Amino acid sequence: MTQDIGLDAHGKTCTAVVMDSKGKILKKEVFPTSERELLRFLDSVKRPRVLTFEEMNIAQWLYVLLKDRVDQVQVAHAPHLKKQRGAKTDFLDAQRLAHETRLGTITRVYHDDGPMFELRALVKSHQDFTKDMVKSMNRYKAFLRARGLFRQDKSVYSDKSLLDTIKKPNDRFVAENVFRHINATREIKKSYEDKLLAIAKKWPIISKLCDIPGIGFLRATMIVSIICSGDRFTDKHKLWAYSGLVRHKEISDGKVYGNRKIKGSTELKCVFTGAATSVLCSNSSLRVCYDRLRSKGVSDRDAKRAVARKIAAIVLMIMKSGKSYDERVAIANEETRSDITTSH
Repeated sequence: MTQDIGLDAHGKTCTAVVMDSKGKILKKEVFPTSERELLRFLDSVKRPRVLTFEEMNIAQWLYVLLKDRVDQVQVAHAPHLKKQRGAKTDFLDAQRLAHETRLGTITRVYHDDGPMFELRALVKSHQDFTKDMVKSMNRYKAFLRARGLFRQDKSVYSDKSLLDTIKKPNDRFVAENVFRHINATREIKKSYEDKLLAIAKKWPIISKLCDIPGIGFLRATMIVSIICSGDRFTDKHKLWAYSGLVRHKEISDGKVYGNRKIKGSTELKCVFTGAATSVLCSNSSLRVCYDRLRSKGVSDRDAKRAVARKIAAIVLMIMKSGKSYDERVAIANEETRSDITTSH
Protein backbone atom coordinates (compact mmCIF):
# COMPACT_ATOMS: atom_id res chain seq x y z
CA MET A 1 0.00 0.00 0.00
CA THR A 2 1.46 3.35 -1.09
CA GLN A 3 2.13 5.93 1.62
CA ASP A 4 1.43 9.45 0.31
CA ILE A 5 3.44 12.15 2.08
CA GLY A 6 2.52 15.84 1.99
CA LEU A 7 5.37 18.10 3.11
CA ASP A 8 4.79 21.78 3.92
CA ALA A 9 8.37 23.04 4.13
CA HIS A 10 9.60 26.39 5.41
CA GLY A 11 12.96 27.89 6.29
CA LYS A 12 12.75 26.89 9.97
CA THR A 13 10.25 24.03 10.27
CA CYS A 14 8.55 21.37 8.18
CA THR A 15 5.10 19.85 8.71
CA ALA A 16 4.52 16.40 7.21
CA VAL A 17 1.36 14.31 6.85
CA VAL A 18 1.32 10.65 5.79
CA MET A 19 -1.90 9.33 4.25
CA ASP A 20 -2.88 5.85 3.02
CA SER A 21 -4.78 4.99 -0.15
CA LYS A 22 -8.14 5.34 1.67
CA GLY A 23 -7.41 8.86 2.89
CA LYS A 24 -6.67 7.92 6.49
CA ILE A 25 -3.93 9.96 8.18
CA LEU A 26 -1.30 7.53 9.42
CA LYS A 27 1.21 10.02 10.77
CA LYS A 28 1.80 13.74 11.20
CA GLU A 29 4.83 15.52 12.58
CA VAL A 30 6.51 18.92 12.85
CA PHE A 31 10.30 18.97 12.80
CA PRO A 32 13.18 21.41 12.07
CA THR A 33 14.14 21.99 8.44
CA SER A 34 17.46 20.16 8.33
CA GLU A 35 18.94 17.34 6.29
CA ARG A 36 19.14 15.05 9.31
CA GLU A 37 15.51 15.53 10.37
CA LEU A 38 14.12 15.24 6.84
CA LEU A 39 15.92 11.96 6.21
CA ARG A 40 14.94 10.63 9.64
CA PHE A 41 11.27 11.30 9.02
CA LEU A 42 11.22 9.75 5.55
CA ASP A 43 13.03 6.64 6.76
CA SER A 44 10.30 6.19 9.40
CA VAL A 45 7.64 5.84 6.66
CA LYS A 46 7.16 2.42 5.07
CA ARG A 47 7.71 1.92 1.34
CA PRO A 48 6.37 2.45 -1.25
CA ARG A 49 6.19 6.16 -0.47
CA VAL A 50 5.43 9.18 -2.64
CA LEU A 51 6.51 12.64 -1.48
CA THR A 52 4.96 15.96 -2.57
CA PHE A 53 5.89 19.52 -1.67
CA GLU A 54 5.21 22.90 -3.27
CA GLU A 55 7.54 24.83 -5.57
CA MET A 56 9.44 27.37 -3.46
CA ASN A 57 12.88 28.78 -2.77
CA ILE A 58 14.26 25.55 -1.22
CA ALA A 59 12.46 23.17 -3.60
CA GLN A 60 15.59 22.29 -5.62
CA TRP A 61 17.55 21.52 -2.44
CA LEU A 62 14.72 19.30 -1.17
CA TYR A 63 14.43 17.55 -4.54
CA VAL A 64 18.13 16.67 -4.74
CA LEU A 65 18.26 15.63 -1.07
CA LEU A 66 15.13 13.46 -0.99
CA LYS A 67 14.63 12.03 -4.48
CA ASP A 68 16.58 8.85 -3.69
CA ARG A 69 14.81 8.32 -0.34
CA VAL A 70 11.34 7.88 -1.82
CA ASP A 71 9.84 5.96 -4.73
CA GLN A 72 8.59 9.18 -6.31
CA VAL A 73 8.99 12.88 -5.56
CA GLN A 74 6.65 15.53 -6.92
CA VAL A 75 7.10 19.31 -6.83
CA ALA A 76 3.61 20.80 -6.98
CA HIS A 77 2.72 23.92 -8.95
CA ALA A 78 1.02 25.97 -6.22
CA PRO A 79 -1.47 27.93 -8.42
CA HIS A 80 -2.96 24.61 -9.61
CA LEU A 81 -3.59 23.27 -6.10
CA LYS A 82 -7.14 23.26 -4.82
CA LYS A 83 -7.85 26.30 -2.65
CA GLN A 84 -8.21 25.57 1.03
CA ARG A 85 -11.33 26.97 2.71
CA GLY A 86 -11.29 28.33 6.22
CA ALA A 87 -8.21 28.94 8.33
CA LYS A 88 -4.81 28.27 6.82
CA THR A 89 -2.31 26.21 8.81
CA ASP A 90 0.81 24.24 7.97
CA PHE A 91 -0.96 21.01 8.92
CA LEU A 92 -3.87 21.70 6.55
CA ASP A 93 -1.44 22.57 3.74
CA ALA A 94 0.47 19.31 4.25
CA GLN A 95 -2.80 17.37 4.46
CA ARG A 96 -3.99 18.93 1.19
CA LEU A 97 -0.74 17.94 -0.56
CA ALA A 98 -1.04 14.36 0.69
CA HIS A 99 -4.70 14.21 -0.35
CA GLU A 100 -4.08 15.48 -3.89
CA THR A 101 -1.11 13.12 -4.20
CA ARG A 102 -3.46 10.24 -3.34
CA LEU A 103 -5.96 11.43 -5.97
CA GLY A 104 -3.24 11.95 -8.61
CA THR A 105 -4.22 15.57 -9.29
CA ILE A 106 -0.81 17.18 -8.74
CA THR A 107 0.45 19.48 -11.52
CA ARG A 108 4.21 19.08 -11.40
CA VAL A 109 7.00 21.61 -11.75
CA TYR A 110 10.02 20.23 -13.59
CA HIS A 111 13.14 19.65 -11.48
CA ASP A 112 16.39 17.86 -12.26
CA ASP A 113 19.78 17.39 -10.62
CA GLY A 114 21.83 17.37 -13.83
CA PRO A 115 24.49 19.91 -14.85
CA MET A 116 22.10 21.71 -17.21
CA PHE A 117 19.72 22.45 -14.36
CA GLU A 118 22.65 23.71 -12.29
CA LEU A 119 23.41 26.14 -15.10
CA ARG A 120 20.08 27.83 -14.32
CA ALA A 121 21.45 29.54 -11.20
CA LEU A 122 24.26 31.11 -13.21
CA VAL A 123 21.90 32.29 -15.96
CA LYS A 124 19.39 33.62 -13.42
CA SER A 125 22.08 35.61 -11.63
CA HIS A 126 23.27 37.07 -14.96
CA GLN A 127 19.69 38.15 -15.70
CA ASP A 128 19.41 39.80 -12.29
CA PHE A 129 22.57 41.85 -12.85
CA THR A 130 21.35 42.79 -16.33
CA LYS A 131 18.06 44.05 -14.90
CA ASP A 132 19.93 45.97 -12.19
CA MET A 133 22.11 47.66 -14.80
CA VAL A 134 19.13 48.62 -16.96
CA LYS A 135 17.31 50.08 -13.93
CA SER A 136 20.37 52.14 -12.99
CA MET A 137 20.78 53.37 -16.56
CA ASN A 138 17.14 54.45 -16.69
CA ARG A 139 17.53 56.17 -13.31
CA TYR A 140 20.68 57.96 -14.51
CA LYS A 141 19.01 59.02 -17.76
CA ALA A 142 15.95 60.38 -15.92
CA PHE A 143 18.19 62.24 -13.45
CA LEU A 144 20.18 63.97 -16.22
CA ARG A 145 17.14 64.68 -18.36
CA ALA A 146 15.43 66.44 -15.43
CA ARG A 147 18.42 68.81 -15.39
CA GLY A 148 18.63 69.28 -19.14
CA LEU A 149 21.93 67.40 -19.46
CA PHE A 150 21.03 64.11 -21.13
CA ARG A 151 22.04 63.48 -24.75
CA GLN A 152 20.92 60.66 -27.05
CA ASP A 153 24.21 58.80 -27.02
CA LYS A 154 25.06 55.52 -25.29
CA SER A 155 28.47 56.90 -24.38
CA VAL A 156 26.70 59.00 -21.74
CA TYR A 157 26.79 55.94 -19.46
CA SER A 158 30.58 55.69 -19.65
CA ASP A 159 31.57 59.34 -20.13
CA LYS A 160 32.57 60.55 -16.67
CA SER A 161 33.29 64.10 -17.89
CA LEU A 162 29.54 64.77 -17.99
CA LEU A 163 29.50 64.71 -14.19
CA ASP A 164 31.69 67.83 -14.10
CA THR A 165 28.88 69.85 -15.70
CA ILE A 166 26.60 69.24 -12.70
CA LYS A 167 26.95 72.32 -10.50
CA LYS A 168 24.98 71.47 -7.36
CA PRO A 169 27.03 69.32 -4.92
CA ASN A 170 24.10 67.11 -3.86
CA ASP A 171 23.08 66.46 -7.46
CA ARG A 172 26.66 65.59 -8.36
CA PHE A 173 26.88 63.21 -5.37
CA VAL A 174 23.77 61.34 -6.53
CA ALA A 175 24.89 61.20 -10.17
CA GLU A 176 28.37 59.95 -9.27
CA ASN A 177 26.98 57.09 -7.19
CA VAL A 178 24.50 56.00 -9.88
CA PHE A 179 27.27 56.27 -12.50
CA ARG A 180 29.56 54.12 -10.36
CA HIS A 181 26.82 51.54 -9.88
CA ILE A 182 26.23 51.32 -13.63
CA ASN A 183 29.87 50.64 -14.42
CA ALA A 184 30.39 48.25 -11.51
CA THR A 185 27.35 46.23 -12.56
CA ARG A 186 28.56 46.26 -16.17
CA GLU A 187 31.87 44.71 -15.11
CA ILE A 188 30.13 42.00 -13.09
CA LYS A 189 27.78 41.30 -16.01
CA LYS A 190 30.78 40.98 -18.32
CA SER A 191 32.38 38.43 -15.98
CA TYR A 192 29.16 36.36 -16.10
CA GLU A 193 29.13 36.51 -19.89
CA ASP A 194 32.76 35.33 -20.02
CA LYS A 195 31.81 32.41 -17.77
CA LEU A 196 28.77 31.52 -19.88
CA LEU A 197 30.83 31.75 -23.08
CA ALA A 198 33.36 29.30 -21.63
CA ILE A 199 30.51 26.89 -20.80
CA ALA A 200 28.97 27.32 -24.26
CA LYS A 201 32.23 26.20 -25.87
CA LYS A 202 32.31 23.00 -23.80
CA TRP A 203 28.70 21.87 -24.32
CA PRO A 204 27.92 20.74 -27.90
CA ILE A 205 24.17 21.32 -27.54
CA ILE A 206 24.71 25.04 -26.83
CA SER A 207 27.03 25.36 -29.83
CA LYS A 208 24.40 23.68 -32.04
CA LEU A 209 21.67 26.05 -30.87
CA CYS A 210 23.94 29.01 -31.68
CA ASP A 211 23.72 28.01 -35.37
CA ILE A 212 20.02 28.92 -35.42
CA PRO A 213 19.40 32.43 -36.81
CA GLY A 214 18.70 34.89 -34.00
CA ILE A 215 20.21 32.66 -31.29
CA GLY A 216 23.52 33.75 -29.75
CA PHE A 217 25.37 32.03 -26.94
CA LEU A 218 23.52 33.97 -24.23
CA ARG A 219 20.12 32.99 -25.59
CA ALA A 220 21.34 29.43 -26.16
CA THR A 221 22.56 29.01 -22.59
CA MET A 222 19.30 30.45 -21.29
CA ILE A 223 17.29 27.99 -23.41
CA VAL A 224 19.35 25.02 -22.22
CA SER A 225 19.17 26.08 -18.57
CA ILE A 226 15.36 26.31 -18.71
CA ILE A 227 14.44 23.37 -20.96
CA CYS A 228 17.31 21.10 -19.77
CA SER A 229 16.20 18.12 -21.88
CA GLY A 230 14.31 17.79 -25.15
CA ASP A 231 12.41 14.84 -23.69
CA ARG A 232 10.68 17.23 -21.29
CA PHE A 233 8.20 18.23 -24.03
CA THR A 234 6.42 15.60 -26.11
CA ASP A 235 5.97 17.95 -29.07
CA LYS A 236 6.46 21.54 -30.18
CA HIS A 237 2.90 22.51 -29.19
CA LYS A 238 3.71 21.83 -25.53
CA LEU A 239 6.82 24.02 -25.78
CA TRP A 240 4.87 26.78 -27.52
CA ALA A 241 2.29 26.79 -24.73
CA TYR A 242 4.96 26.76 -21.99
CA SER A 243 6.73 29.65 -23.73
CA GLY A 244 3.55 31.74 -23.98
CA LEU A 245 3.61 31.69 -27.79
CA VAL A 246 0.05 30.32 -28.18
CA ARG A 247 -3.28 30.75 -26.43
CA HIS A 248 -5.80 28.07 -25.51
CA LYS A 249 -9.48 28.52 -26.34
CA GLU A 250 -12.02 28.42 -23.52
CA ILE A 251 -15.01 26.44 -24.83
CA SER A 252 -18.22 25.37 -23.11
CA ASP A 253 -21.22 23.78 -24.82
CA GLY A 254 -19.70 24.54 -28.20
CA LYS A 255 -19.36 28.25 -27.49
CA VAL A 256 -15.96 29.97 -27.40
CA TYR A 257 -15.70 32.30 -24.41
CA GLY A 258 -12.18 33.60 -25.14
CA ASN A 259 -8.64 32.34 -24.87
CA ARG A 260 -5.87 32.41 -22.30
CA LYS A 261 -2.22 31.53 -21.80
CA ILE A 262 -0.97 28.90 -19.41
CA LYS A 263 1.46 29.78 -16.63
CA GLY A 264 4.84 29.09 -18.19
CA SER A 265 8.24 30.66 -18.69
CA THR A 266 8.29 34.37 -19.50
CA GLU A 267 12.07 34.06 -19.97
CA LEU A 268 11.61 31.61 -22.86
CA LYS A 269 9.03 33.90 -24.44
CA CYS A 270 11.51 36.79 -24.31
CA VAL A 271 14.23 34.58 -25.82
CA PHE A 272 12.14 33.34 -28.74
CA THR A 273 10.46 36.68 -29.53
CA GLY A 274 13.83 38.43 -29.26
CA ALA A 275 15.36 35.90 -31.63
CA ALA A 276 12.47 36.45 -34.06
CA THR A 277 13.17 40.20 -34.03
CA SER A 278 16.88 39.57 -34.68
CA VAL A 279 15.99 37.33 -37.63
CA LEU A 280 14.48 40.32 -39.43
CA CYS A 281 17.99 41.76 -39.78
CA SER A 282 19.28 38.61 -41.53
CA ASN A 283 18.87 36.98 -44.93
CA SER A 284 17.96 33.55 -43.57
CA SER A 285 15.03 31.39 -44.63
CA LEU A 286 13.27 32.44 -41.44
CA ARG A 287 13.28 36.01 -42.77
CA VAL A 288 11.81 34.63 -46.01
CA CYS A 289 9.11 32.93 -43.91
CA TYR A 290 8.30 36.28 -42.26
CA ASP A 291 8.14 38.10 -45.62
CA ARG A 292 5.86 35.43 -47.09
CA LEU A 293 3.42 35.73 -44.18
CA ARG A 294 3.41 39.52 -44.47
CA SER A 295 2.66 39.26 -48.20
CA LYS A 296 -0.41 37.15 -47.31
CA GLY A 297 -1.79 39.93 -45.13
CA VAL A 298 -0.61 38.63 -41.76
CA SER A 299 0.14 41.45 -39.33
CA ASP A 300 3.70 42.25 -38.25
CA ARG A 301 2.97 41.03 -34.70
CA ASP A 302 1.49 37.69 -35.80
CA ALA A 303 4.25 37.14 -38.39
CA LYS A 304 6.95 37.71 -35.75
CA ARG A 305 5.18 35.35 -33.38
CA ALA A 306 5.01 32.74 -36.15
CA VAL A 307 8.78 33.05 -36.63
CA ALA A 308 9.24 32.77 -32.85
CA ARG A 309 7.25 29.53 -32.88
CA LYS A 310 9.32 28.27 -35.79
CA ILE A 311 12.53 28.99 -33.84
CA ALA A 312 11.12 27.22 -30.77
CA ALA A 313 10.23 24.18 -32.89
CA ILE A 314 13.74 24.06 -34.35
CA VAL A 315 15.26 24.33 -30.86
CA LEU A 316 13.18 21.39 -29.62
CA MET A 317 14.05 19.34 -32.70
CA ILE A 318 17.78 19.88 -32.13
CA MET A 319 17.56 19.15 -28.38
CA LYS A 320 15.64 15.93 -29.05
CA SER A 321 17.78 14.62 -31.91
CA GLY A 322 21.17 16.10 -31.01
CA LYS A 323 21.69 16.92 -34.70
CA SER A 324 23.13 20.17 -35.98
CA TYR A 325 20.95 22.89 -37.46
CA ASP A 326 20.17 22.38 -41.15
CA GLU A 327 18.24 25.30 -42.62
CA ARG A 328 16.88 23.27 -45.52
CA VAL A 329 15.47 20.54 -43.27
CA ALA A 330 14.04 23.03 -40.76
CA ILE A 331 12.16 25.00 -43.40
CA ALA A 332 11.11 21.87 -45.32
CA ASN A 333 9.27 20.67 -42.21
CA GLU A 334 7.33 23.94 -41.95
CA GLU A 335 3.60 23.70 -41.26
CA THR A 336 2.08 26.94 -42.51
CA ARG A 337 -1.21 26.57 -40.60
CA SER A 338 0.49 26.00 -37.23
CA ASP A 339 2.85 28.91 -37.89
CA ILE A 340 0.16 31.57 -38.10
CA THR A 341 -2.37 30.25 -35.60
CA THR A 342 -2.61 32.04 -32.27
CA SER A 343 -4.49 29.35 -30.34
CA HIS A 344 -5.04 25.62 -30.38
